[in-house]
Amino acid sequence: PDSWGVIQYLMGLKARGYAVYCLRGNHEVMLLNFLNEDITSEIIRQIELNIYLKIPENQQDKGEEVFRFLNSLPYYFELDDYWLVHGGINFNLESPFENYLRMPWI
Repeated sequence: PDSWGVIQYLMGLKARGYAVYCLRGNHEVMLLNFLNEDITSEIIRQIELNIYLKIPENQQDKGEEVFRFLNSLPYYFELDDYWLVHGGINFNLESPFENYLRMPWI
């Protein structure tokens, strides 16, 4: 129920140097697809971020910072023995790690 608080918490951990690896999930993809459309002005983007994330009035100037953070999220993270992903990876494809369209949804 507190998307804004969660994102601020995660960004704060990263800013303090913690090894936090946030991934792009299906909800981030849906929001970013809308916010990245050519017809979406900065004003509309700010309004949508405020609505979607319920940004408190005294922090609405941080919307663009959050937009950049969400845009920077990778689709997967690779460890020595594992690949971490929000949804899944289709290993039946020739290039499974390039299938960003389906990865957050599988």
